[in-house]
Amino acid sequence: MNSEEFHLDGLTSTLTHIPTLQHAAQVAVGHDHGLVLLATGAVYGFGGNGHNQAAPFPVTDRIVHQPKLVAGLDSISVSTVHASNFTSLVVSETGELFAWGAGEQGSRDGHD
Repeated sequence: MNSEEFHLDGLTSTLTHIPTLQHAAQVAVGHDHGLVLLATGAVYGFGGNGHNQAAPFPVTDRIVHQPKLVAGLDSISVSTVHASNFTSLVVSETGELFAWGAGEQGSRDGHD
């Protein structure tokens, strides 16, 4: 990854190019994780993964440092991605909603 450090109002941050995520169509950001939908329809997750919100099983890391392909979506034509506190959601081209991360019994991240 190529990185460039920059400074703004006394803060330092690093702008990083992520070569594995070429042709991004949409980005969604939750509390501490993010999702990227590529033009190909593939969805990648990264960041906090304490509730498996960034990259669900088989990834067991609490933090996903490099974007990981979200398993289980390969048969779904994803049109949009969404992220809340500790939950990730995708909407298919047919309007079906799929969610993973925090929550139980069909309820996802009820405090959002």
